[in-house]
Amino acid sequence: MTSSLLQMVLYSLGMGLILLSSTPPDYLFRSSDEFIAAHGFPSEVHFVRTSDGFILRVFRIPHSRNSTHIGPPVLLYHSILYSSDEFLLDTSTPGSSLALMLSENGMDVWIANKRGNHYCLQHDRLSPESEEFWKWSFDQVAKYDVPAIVDYILQLNQGYSKVGFLGHSEGATIGLAAAIVAKNKNKLGPLILLNPIMNLSTKSVHGQVGRVAEQGIYWIFGKKSFMQQSPQLSMLAWSICTKCPKCCERLLLLICGGNQELLANFNMRMLQYYFSVPLSGTSMINLGHWLQCMASGEFRMYDWGSPIDNWIHYKQVIPPRYDLSKVQSPVSIFTGAFDPISKDGNLPTLMSQLNPGFFLHVEEQYGHLESVLG
Repeated sequence: MTSSLLQMVLYSLGMGLILLSSTPPDYLFRSSDEFIAAHGFPSEVHFVRTSDGFILRVFRIPHSRNSTHIGPPVLLYHSILYSSDEFLLDTSTPGSSLALMLSENGMDVWIANKRGNHYCLQHDRLSPESEEFWKWSFDQVAKYDVPAIVDYILQLNQGYSKVGFLGHSEGATIGLAAAIVAKNKNKLGPLILLNPIMNLSTKSVHGQVGRVAEQGIYWIFGKKSFMQQSPQLSMLAWSICTKCPKCCERLLLLICGGNQELLANFNMRMLQYYFSVPLSGTSMINLGHWLQCMASGEFRMYDWGSPIDNWIHYKQVIPPRYDLSKVQSPVSIFTGAFDPISKDGNLPTLMSQLNPGFFLHVEEQYGHLESVLG
């Protein structure tokens, strides 16, 4: 079953529910710049070309509503299946999203989009219909996308020599990797890591699942995209959360860590909103890379499947391990005690391998999503 076929099945399943539920509001289908402008903030759209040919759409909030002063730049990177929209979701009151709060506090806010999501489907020579377009994981995002955006930002905001980096979940992983492999890593300022993930513990069934699942997903879905944006899926999610709020509550708990008390961290009146803002997708190889990390419990570059292919990419037969001792930027880590992803292998490994001097804060009643949606 291909990814597109899966979406068609879900679409067909959801049509009956859609007909029985209220119509989703227009804001579900706003672009990031429309989210920003709707709250009265200045909004800019920029296109950044990477050295390997991808054209990335990046959104900017240059200053707050009440000032024209352009402050220090900060680059925001989203989690694995989302987009820049993730940092613009109102959590409690209008304008309470993370990106807008940073702007109100004087930052020049740049919100990135990862290659292959619905904002970044352009390339100099490749079509999204080709498998070649999707031959990347977070390795290439760290190596090509981040340095291209950082150089672009510093060309426009010449009052500063470094760009701060804030990433959530996989976005935090990308920041760590970029601080190791990016050609201009010296231009990265402080790294703010929200619920970082870098390896997945093998203490449980995860390791065995990862070893089997990587080849399984390629066999089922191929090696192109996974969960591309679909208005039909957004409407399906809206319908499910309208007809069965408890279903969405349970899914939210599963993602966040399973403790019923964690629901108090969210504005439950916006439950439909959380689940209905469109997923933006990723590459199957990126998903496979995470399954490799799950299988090995290590933070390594992608294994291309054979010693010869690995040699072509890395000049060695085993993919290199990311050496976290090479991270020179100041690092601040924020996570939750109930985060089901960070609490096992990620956080202890990260703390043991980073250079001394990093800052760590563990919020006792937080899971994996509250730092962005709580």
